[in-house]
Amino acid sequence: MQQKTTLSLLIVMPIAVLGTTLNFANYQQCSALLKNCPKQGAFYQPSCIQQVVSKNPICQQLNTLANQLNTTPDAISVNKINNIQVITVQFFADGQYKYYLLTPQNNLIDTAVDPRNLDSTLAKKYVKSNFMITSSGVPVPHVNKDGSQNFNVSLRITNGCLACPVIGIANTQFRFDTQGKLSVTRLVSFIPTSK
Repeated sequence: MQQKTTLSLLIVMPIAVLGTTLNFANYQQCSALLKNCPKQGAFYQPSCIQQVVSKNPICQQLNTLANQLNTTPDAISVNKINNIQVITVQFFADGQYKYYLLTPQNNLIDTAVDPRNLDSTLAKKYVKSNFMITSSGVPVPHVNKDGSQNFNVSLRITNGCLACPVIGIANTQFRFDTQGKLSVTRLVSFIPTSK
């Protein structure tokens, strides 16, 4: 039987701040330039990626973001939803994806939140567990009647590694006000795989 618990609201602070607002048009142009690089197998040639980034000022912000996220510019994709930008980082080695939300205030928010930080009961129950948190899919946006918006995120929790047993699925929600400022992060549910 699945257990579903509705939990109280809690604000989570963003993990980092990007110096200037990410210009979406520049990102699109830079991304198109990067895709012109020749491939070595499934990957773009690193030397070409570096050359494109260093020679094109429109790639400066994407490169800064890539450095901050400890990845390469070609591993990042950006999707703009109203005033929030969903940043996707692809890990080429294992095919995993990690998602961030970038606000108009330049706050970069990691969506892979440990659900134990959002609920003390969950924290006590799994105090000795080694949570490995991965995304189960792209953040799902929803615009509210008042103009605020939510992003619902499903997270897969395993016991220490990607191939280890699944502990449960956490469903979290990030709520932003009409100016795109993070107002609340909450755990909507946690569904354990076993009792």
